[in-house]
Amino acid sequence: MSTPAIADEELARRKAVIERYLQEGHPPPGIIIAGFQGALRMAANEMGFDSSSFGKVMTNMMPGGKNFRRYREKQSLFPDWSLWVDPRVQRGTLSNLAADARRGAHGYDPVLPGFMIRETATTYDADGEVRQQRVTQTQEPGPRFAVPLGHSVKGVTARIDPNGQIREQYIKTRAGDAAIEDVVASLKAAFSDIPAALPVSPPLAVDDDLLTIYPLADAHIGMMAYGKETGENYDTNIATDRIRSWVARAVAASPSSAVAVILDVGDLTHADDDTNLTPRSKHPLTVDSRHFRTLDVTIAALASAIECALQKHAKVIVRILPGNHNQTSYMAVMFALSERYRNEPRVEVQKVPGEFFVMEFGSVMLAAHHGHGGKPDRLVHFLADEYAPIWGRAVHRFLWTGHLHHMKAQDIGGVTWEQLRAISARDAYSVSKAYTGRAQLQAITLHRLDGEVQRVKIGANFRNE
Repeated sequence: MSTPAIADEELARRKAVIERYLQEGHPPPGIIIAGFQGALRMAANEMGFDSSSFGKVMTNMMPGGKNFRRYREKQSLFPDWSLWVDPRVQRGTLSNLAADARRGAHGYDPVLPGFMIRETATTYDADGEVRQQRVTQTQEPGPRFAVPLGHSVKGVTARIDPNGQIREQYIKTRAGDAAIEDVVASLKAAFSDIPAALPVSPPLAVDDDLLTIYPLADAHIGMMAYGKETGENYDTNIATDRIRSWVARAVAASPSSAVAVILDVGDLTHADDDTNLTPRSKHPLTVDSRHFRTLDVTIAALASAIECALQKHAKVIVRILPGNHNQTSYMAVMFALSERYRNEPRVEVQKVPGEFFVMEFGSVMLAAHHGHGGKPDRLVHFLADEYAPIWGRAVHRFLWTGHLHHMKAQDIGGVTWEQLRAISARDAYSVSKAYTGRAQLQAITLHRLDGEVQRVKIGANFRNE
């Protein structure tokens, strides 16, 4: 049975409320402004509708929506999105006065609104009296430049004088890369109503001198690999099942450490958005799902791993690092998990910007980076300089990276560096380049004085996957 059509009176009521919020600076669908919720969400809250359902219903009735034909003749009853006033743009009366001045509406007395004096010249007679005075005006500079919504700076061209001072400057922007502040604000708003996780009973006894770290390297959730082409099948379901089952097996085989660290070392998801291209190099990616679903199941898989660890460890620290495949979408997972465990004092989801994870546990220094930003020796030198106090107190230092998917280890200047194997299988590109490697997850237990004391390794069982 089809849904009854919405009455004209109700459409008009919704239009009035939405347009009021547009004029107050709340953006239309598809535009993100830090500190401003969307006009549809604000209207839904005022009128008592579920914001998600309200937004879907309204957009489905507009051009491009699945119900547009049904409401084609009633488009005059829908919001005029052009009424939106961008709150980041200074909109005052000066621009209108300046326009009037250019048309001569204010006469020619200096100084006209929106203009400034460029130069003056005065002519005197023989007695020294002013005979003539000339004032040249020019239009004032426009408002301070701001990168347009949804754009990023692509390049800057400048014309300079012989002294090296800028005479003119041209700034090129491109669409498609939203400002990071807008992305963060959007994620916080989207996850603000996530229900809090139910409490998990703590373990009866733990060893306060032990910490167990569960590094998740290169899970690439959303990637698709065809077994006959790559030697092993891999997709979203296999990836999330591996995180759940492998973490559970690793937790079961590890001691009851007081502290557990679930550390995503980067590239948790294969793609960063629905373009299915790597963010920087724009290499095409083979995926098996829409990005929305990928994020949904990724968050659920991480939540399952956290709640498994809570059963054995007194405290669980969660850190999500960006990789070269998920430079922005890693924040969605981070903020979602933070909201989910906001009422669980035994879970600490670290909302820390940057690409490094560094932690001090007794005389042990733990560090991680995805590995795509520099070679291991450079990362070690950076740690020694940037985190000198922790470095100086540490007797045991560990650095974990991912990125290249195969196992490698080396002692570098007092640091044990390990390049972790990936959780994911190889994709077609890796096979075509003759890359090798086996999927694996490890659990590494550290003593606050003695360093590493135990290690558990979980690998793929090709007979079962």
